[in-house]
Amino acid sequence: MISQTRHFILAIVVQLLFFVFMTLVSLYFFEERLPAQDKSIDDNKQSEVKQLLQIKLNEREVFIWYLSHCGYAVKTKSALLIFDYWGKGQDGKNADNPQPFSLANGRINLEEIKDLNVYFFVTHAHLDHYDQVIFEWGEKIKNISYIFGWQAKENPAYHYLSGPRSELNIGEMQISTINETHDGISGVCYLVKVDGLSLYFSGDYGWAMLDSYKNDFDYLSTKTESIDIAFLNPCYYQKDSNLVKLKIPSYFIQKFSPKFVFPQHYGGREELMARLVDRMREDFPLVKFESPRTRGERWLLKW
Repeated sequence: MISQTRHFILAIVVQLLFFVFMTLVSLYFFEERLPAQDKSIDDNKQSEVKQLLQIKLNEREVFIWYLSHCGYAVKTKSALLIFDYWGKGQDGKNADNPQPFSLANGRINLEEIKDLNVYFFVTHAHLDHYDQVIFEWGEKIKNISYIFGWQAKENPAYHYLSGPRSELNIGEMQISTINETHDGISGVCYLVKVDGLSLYFSGDYGWAMLDSYKNDFDYLSTKTESIDIAFLNPCYYQKDSNLVKLKIPSYFIQKFSPKFVFPQHYGGREELMARLVDRMREDFPLVKFESPRTRGERWLLKW
């Protein structure tokens, strides 16, 4: 009886300590989440986005916009990073978007970003990651860089990190890659260090099983001590009525314990993505998982 009582008290103490720890973690991170504005984009809203993009951020402060499917825009202190932009979205027709383009509805509007230092990152050539509309802005944005995970063009002004395990510095920005091939298409993951932040963007890495993934992540761990924000595939996918676990993204989270995780690959199926993210929260209660609901949703994160 005494032993059972001690075990019961110990369990209560452990739960209380965990609650206190999670409370302290939530106080350490500041997060503001605002919904998309897909139904009411006008000149005023676009002006509001431009004002947000001109806010002087400190190191370890970011705005993030969800651009649907695998696309995200990340505004740091000195740069706007745009990953795997797909302007047409899941339906391929823009039929869901009668409004003018804006980050507020998850689409790129040249007028909003033309005065920024803009970096377009493309992981591989699949159409849901690689929208060639990005080339139309090359001469209209004063400070623009293109970074590809393969030899996408012959333009010597672009950066091609076809690997294996390429590295590139653009000013103070440090970029490292690991490689993967699926469906006959070669691509990369990006590790980007800029303005005191360490960002990881997986692209399609993790869907197909790779024997090299532990070595790849060991290599990335030599480039950074931690990951602040990870954009990666959910650790589960739905097969029939069951959830099947993916080893690679799960191992990544175990190894790096990123502060924030944003899921990819479920444009148009955000309700399913939310269920997968809920399951991931059960596996990794100390990691802050976001779950975009609508294209154009925005976060302000700082710590």
